[in-house]
Amino acid sequence: MPGASMRAGGSSIKKDFVTASAAVLAVVFATMFYASARIGKENIVDALRIETM
Repeated sequence: MPGASMRAGGSSIKKDFVTASAAVLAVVFATMFYASARIGKENIVDALRIETM
């Protein structure tokens, strides 16, 4: 029964949700940090122009 597991471990579901949300935010933050460090002070338009050639 799906309802039985919801009643028994309701706080566990909340904990899993918070953990998953934190993991997603950490991955997004790390990706943004990596991208901004990679581009650095380079002009974004020039970087895209070189990348598409």
